[in-house]
Amino acid sequence: MQKYLRRVDRFRELLLFCVHVTGGQPARGSEITSIRFRNGFQQDRNVFAIQGHIVVVTRYHKSQSQFDKPKVIPKFLPWEVGQLQVLWQAYVQPFQEHLAAKVKGSGRCDHIWANEFGPWGTDRLTKVINRETSKRLGVRLTTLDYRHVAVGLGREKVGERFSRGYIAESIEVEAVSYTHLRAHE
Repeated sequence: MQKYLRRVDRFRELLLFCVHVTGGQPARGSEITSIRFRNGFQQDRNVFAIQGHIVVVTRYHKSQSQFDKPKVIPKFLPWEVGQLQVLWQAYVQPFQEHLAAKVKGSGRCDHIWANEFGPWGTDRLTKVINRETSKRLGVRLTTLDYRHVAVGLGREKVGERFSRGYIAESIEVEAVSYTHLRAHE
């Protein structure tokens, strides 16, 4: 059972990598690793089926203090990645939860990418990106490196409009930081 659970973790790491790199402009680590596949006590799920497409909705919190609500960002997954997500959620996750309860005494969690201590951190995402880019591209990238590469490729292949959200996000963060600094002077 423990061997199977380790293999499921490996699959979830690959699923995390696929969702992160194919779901549009990459989210921050904590935004992607805290995704829920079912509703929690005080938080709604982040995975939806919309007209046959699987959509992962992340929430961007850096500007929340200024605007009093997070931005909601839908990420439409490619068909193949969406199907992996659905298969994991329908078949693997319930079995994994059952086995974890038998082996560890508790296995229920609303997050896709979590363990008994809660959602995986950005360090786990970075480890996965590092491993997979090294193996598949011959270059080790971190989470931040990948964000920069994705935006650069988007600008070149899609056009300047691709990075509009990224640039606006950077300006917004700077404005929030400046406002925060001014408030504490």
